[in-house]
Amino acid sequence: MSTSIDTGLRLGEIGAPIAVLDGAARVIAATPTATALITRFQLATALPASLPVELSRELASVPVGVPIIWRPRTELDAVLGCTRYDLGETGGLLLMREITEQQRALSQRLQRQRLEATGHLAGLMAHDLRTPLSSIVYNVDLLYTRAAELSPDSTRALLHETQLAADLMRRTIAGLLDFVRLGPPVTATPSLRETFDRVSSLLHPMFRAGGHELRTELHDERVRLRGNPLTIEQIFVDLLIHTTDLATGPLQMVVTSSPVPETWSGARPWRSSDDMVLVRLSCATAMASEAVADPTRGAQAAAANLELAIAREAAHALGGHLAVDATRDGCAITVVLPTARGEEGTS
Repeated sequence: MSTSIDTGLRLGEIGAPIAVLDGAARVIAATPTATALITRFQLATALPASLPVELSRELASVPVGVPIIWRPRTELDAVLGCTRYDLGETGGLLLMREITEQQRALSQRLQRQRLEATGHLAGLMAHDLRTPLSSIVYNVDLLYTRAAELSPDSTRALLHETQLAADLMRRTIAGLLDFVRLGPPVTATPSLRETFDRVSSLLHPMFRAGGHELRTELHDERVRLRGNPLTIEQIFVDLLIHTTDLATGPLQMVVTSSPVPETWSGARPWRSSDDMVLVRLSCATAMASEAVADPTRGAQAAAANLELAIAREAAHALGGHLAVDATRDGCAITVVLPTARGEEGTS
């Protein structure tokens, strides 16, 4: 592969992984380290060469200087970070670096966070299991000792109650097991409703123990998110645990969703061609407001802010955005995440 260009720039003497693009966005030259990445990620076998269509499309969809994360659609378990810069009037420079280990480290941090959240919820979940278990034990004992005295309708009613209680226990345990199982980094399209049904079901023991209330008001329940569903779920679990950990009393939490407004003034790390949805968690609590302004309020606040930091990192890894703002009544957390296009959501 070529290591020099007509301008006289000697790419072989540059240590950074930089590729040179012509006016047609083809790679015409590359430094040795960039050449190694081009080979590893199977971008080309010889130069000049066009970049893969998906990579070219993603680079063209973001402003110059904005990095993208690209995963090749091959069996290669690797992730490439790319940033495009202008070179002259028509050419460009492509700065590349492999970020596989950073992505794996994020997955490991998410897994640790899930295990910590599981331990936090396990004790609270005992109450949710104890109630249906008591109902099952009572009904079975009644059927065993007084079966001959019970009418057929009473027997059917007791069996139905026992079945409902057993199903509740099954769902509670399955929810916890599904949560702790991180799974592969697959991309799927869970709906907003599915995501928040699972999150609220999982955190129900915590809400009940603290007297907290969670209300969900989605603008369109058919909207489907794009990304690893367990990562998406973890973001909202961490945010809800973050707010409840900082609460001094019962919280009134409201989750709303909407399209990202055209007047959006926050950061836009996503691509212009992406479809995005804005999810907002509003929480009325003075403690949360103070902690947002001062994240050094002791060990409990430090732990809660670690949850917040991991949630923010996960949102960014999905190509989205997360911001926390203090409000007059408490705090508001805004999450912007990518959504599936029509053909993805129906697959």
